[in-house]
Amino acid sequence: MITYSIVDLVAVMAVAGLIGGSLSHFLSLSDGKSHNWTDLGISVLLGIVASVLIPLFLNTISSTLVTDLMSGKDGSPGDMLIFIGFCLLAAISSRKFISSLSEKVLREVSEANKAAREASEAVDNTIVEPESDTDQDRPSMDAISALSQDERSVLKAMQHSRYPLRSAAGLATDVQKPKAVTYDALSSLRHKGYVAQIIRTRGDRWALTKPGQEAQVAEQSNNAKDKT
Repeated sequence: MITYSIVDLVAVMAVAGLIGGSLSHFLSLSDGKSHNWTDLGISVLLGIVASVLIPLFLNTISSTLVTDLMSGKDGSPGDMLIFIGFCLLAAISSRKFISSLSEKVLREVSEANKAAREASEAVDNTIVEPESDTDQDRPSMDAISALSQDERSVLKAMQHSRYPLRSAAGLATDVQKPKAVTYDALSSLRHKGYVAQIIRTRGDRWALTKPGQEAQVAEQSNNAKDKT
């Protein structure tokens, strides 16, 4: 099969646009319009533009015609004739073709953006559940006593925060610990079932679970008893 270069295809589109644009102009004369060189020039220009847009049109319908012509693989010897036919048809109906293709592309871009937003929102709402399989809402005092000082500090900061979702960086500032230390404490707390991790494209967030809230309440109650 013959292989065509990008220069060959551009030349074909230009000639097809010239011929199709001219034909579009002379066909319009049958509607009673008088011949005008300015109108002819505009028709030719629109024809060339419409013809050059054929690769984009073929891409929107998932056609590999242009790729087949340039690679010389697959397809049939008549592929170039089909390509020329597309270019001529687009040039002859240039105004309608350009308008409809523009609407089609803009609609697909809008749908793609909508799908991307929905995917982003779905990711934003992905929650990594706590790994603990305990069914108890209120942790035992032994379990609470086994928490490290960093874990206790993080739980306390989350309990007293006015925000339900916290970032590791924000918590690190509150507990005055390095971010890595705070993240390790959060990971450990998630493993124990005290916090949940929310995966977000703009950065993960962390939230107290019911056992985490109960652990803080139990510890505060225990500390109050110790003071009395």
